[in-house]
Amino acid sequence: MSFPQGEMVEEVPIETRNLQTSSHGDYVLMRPIKQYPVGVLNLKTKKIFAANTRDRYDVFEDFAVDQRIDGELVLKHASSDEDISKVLLPRSPTGSFACFCTVARFEISRGLRGITRRRVGSSRGCAGL
Repeated sequence: MSFPQGEMVEEVPIETRNLQTSSHGDYVLMRPIKQYPVGVLNLKTKKIFAANTRDRYDVFEDFAVDQRIDGELVLKHASSDEDISKVLLPRSPTGSFACFCTVARFEISRGLRGITRRRVGSSRGCAGL
């Protein structure tokens, strides 16, 4: 459909409901597609030209990037699935966790007007989980 007119430009049969745009180019990422977590549809040819066994996948023009199980990023030709370059990302250390605890105290007293409740509270911080 065209934007902002909303006119039908072209109809493309799609086999899934979860669609995402690629980073750049005339491609649509379809998640999932048959037995694969992601498939790539070329909008010009109206054909699925790639499917990947891992969900981490994107296309930019004629290039694709894939993240392997060990964290390695692979740059490849999208149409031929030929690897161009690989890089293994270092593991990042996780930081320490912190939480904030709130302690509220109430004072209950009985007076001429019945029972009254007054908040007499404080808050304190605590580190770690």
